[in-house]
Amino acid sequence: TIPVDHLEKVAIQPDGKLLALGYHESPDGDYKLAIHRRLAGGGPDTTFDFDGSAWLDFGGSDIAGDIGQALVLQPDGRILAASRRRRHFRGGQRHFWPARLQGGR
Repeated sequence: TIPVDHLEKVAIQPDGKLLALGYHESPDGDYKLAIHRRLAGGGPDTTFDFDGSAWLDFGGSDIAGDIGQALVLQPDGRILAASRRRRHFRGGQRHFWPARLQGGR
């Protein structure tokens, strides 16, 4: 299983590895962008952030969460992910944040 509360996007790399993007709600109520990579056989790819999962948090205590929305595989093997952020104050403003990750091998 992939430890994510909500799955947004899935992509298959040229080598058959699966990327899954979504978000996970922490026990403190904060949402974190979640990117997971699995081997073609389904197991976690331990060359990707040591355990096959990367959790990204772009904000501080005033941020309601980072919700993964977009996933792109770049020709150089890197991964481009984008998160939508939601604030609790100022009328619930939303912001967009990109992240570029090393693809690993």
